[in-house]
Amino acid sequence: LYSVHEYLYIFWYLYEFLFGWIVSSLTRAESFLLDQDCIVDQSKQASNSKSRKAKSKKKKAKPYFREILYNQALQNVCGGFYKGLTGFVKDGRIQQPAAIFDNEKIRFDHRFAPFACLKTPPMVPYFEFRLMRSHLLKLSSAELYLAAAKHFHQGRTILESIPNPDAEMLEILHVTKVNYVVMNLLANGHKKDSKVQPEFDFSHHRYFPVIKQL
Repeated sequence: LYSVHEYLYIFWYLYEFLFGWIVSSLTRAESFLLDQDCIVDQSKQASNSKSRKAKSKKKKAKPYFREILYNQALQNVCGGFYKGLTGFVKDGRIQQPAAIFDNEKIRFDHRFAPFACLKTPPMVPYFEFRLMRSHLLKLSSAELYLAAAKHFHQGRTILESIPNPDAEMLEILHVTKVNYVVMNLLANGHKKDSKVQPEFDFSHHRYFPVIKQL
């Protein structure tokens, strides 16, 4: 669906905005529910210590805890791709369209046009992407690869903390493990002078590929 040179702003949006917004929304919703439970409990007079104990346990329950952890993991995974791809761009490893036939702003606006009808999260304009990318490109490629490795490691740590992970979580966990190793190798100078575009293998997960630097 997307060309490799478009991956950068896709993962940028997922990392910087979408998953952060989801985590924030779930956290606020959970806090609201817990506050409501507390108000209800305080309005009732406990009949015995057993009921008070049960209510105390109820107040401590976090209904969206699993979803929050999962989305935090996905945010870190996307951060790993975003910063890793920025490193590839910095090193000239991502093939770009010929300038005479390409306009990045038009591509960006076309890709994000479906989000224009949504009020939350709001659509992010192209100039914000350019500004944030320019700041990130001030780092060296080694620093970018290292930052990407840290994101993949953090995503892995969060996924491993989720009890009874489902099949998709395990697939993403595999992706984080492999990509962590690849980013660390690149950060340490592996194939430093190579201009060969990395391969993105979607056979393990349909949205989050394993990165292979040939």
